[in-house]
Amino acid sequence: MNRAGAALVALLLAACRDRGPALDAPVVTTLPNGTVEIANRGPSGWADTTGWKLVERYRVGGADAEGLGAEELVGPWSVALDAAGGIFVADQKPAVIKQFGPDGRYLRSFGREGGGPGEFQVAFIAAAPGALVVHDPQTARTSVFDSAGNFVRSWPSSCCYWSGISVSRDTVIHVQTGSVRPSESVPSERLYLRYRMDGTLIDTMHVLAESGEEPKVWRLSGGSGGEKWAMATGVPLAARVSVALEPSGGAVVGWSGRYEFLTTGTGRDTLQIVSLAATPVTVSEARRIAIRDSILSQFEQNYDPQIVRDAFKLTDIPSTAPLFESIQVDGHQNRWVFRDDGADRAAARFDVFDSTGTYLGAVPVPGIFGSASQTVWGMDRVATIAEDAEGLPVVVVYGIDRR
Repeated sequence: MNRAGAALVALLLAACRDRGPALDAPVVTTLPNGTVEIANRGPSGWADTTGWKLVERYRVGGADAEGLGAEELVGPWSVALDAAGGIFVADQKPAVIKQFGPDGRYLRSFGREGGGPGEFQVAFIAAAPGALVVHDPQTARTSVFDSAGNFVRSWPSSCCYWSGISVSRDTVIHVQTGSVRPSESVPSERLYLRYRMDGTLIDTMHVLAESGEEPKVWRLSGGSGGEKWAMATGVPLAARVSVALEPSGGAVVGWSGRYEFLTTGTGRDTLQIVSLAATPVTVSEARRIAIRDSILSQFEQNYDPQIVRDAFKLTDIPSTAPLFESIQVDGHQNRWVFRDDGADRAAARFDVFDSTGTYLGAVPVPGIFGSASQTVWGMDRVATIAEDAEGLPVVVVYGIDRR
């Protein structure tokens, strides 16, 4: 070997030594029924958080848009990515949809609050090729606008279920609808009405969403006679089921009491069972108190403070964090599992799995990032509704850097 070749080999060996902890490969097993189990013991793509990144491209709303009229966001509710790199934002007070270009520049507003053609009370939105789908659970109606904001058509659909919608790769609209569990012997499920873009109902997709335990909830009730009322909200940090629809039309389902999720093509079959070795993390007493007090302050604005304090007990909040908070899927069908270490929200991360169920590695969650229900993932972008440093509503668009 000549001197140049020897130097190259030495350089490559040094680079390998500098890669840090050794990477792993999952154990893959095919069960007799054809389901594939993928057991991950560690990352296979990159160690620590040295791989993929979420890099901010632009933001709309927030302090920079305050007082600018149409560019300002009052109560953004839902966001969709358009094919040109821009976004649609469903705002409130009044209800309207605002469109921004790939540089974050305001383009136009369309739709308005009401019950007539092209109007809505609440807008959950999802983009399709050349169109925007708007679902209004308050008026039980789904509508289609073209990409320039012109109203095309609408039809009666699901009432009263406030949840995001999606459009699959084959332009099938999925609108979640309510379901009734007749008895404890019947498994829990999520139901999605599936429509063509012309409003034709295809079928109802049933996605099994069994958790293995009864959901933990806080319940409030009050009033007397004909004025009685009741409501319930999930106990914070309690394990719960997460369901994410995939671009292919299938779904990913996981229960955060264990680090495992399954993929399904029809809602009834199981294509993959994916797991990652992980242990629960202890939540500090200070953080449990802060979480409880934050929720108290929200509910005491609308309900009797004493009833709220009696129902929302600190002892109900688990002392260990769930193994994940949510599962989200991008346009390449990579699964982004949101994890919180239980103590420092700034240290939150996504565990990224590819479409085969292989755990690639962790990606830091940016400082401004909203909940899964107000975040939409594309092929190379993700847009999320959150608050900026001044506490004003903002939509931030991040690029997915897959170096």
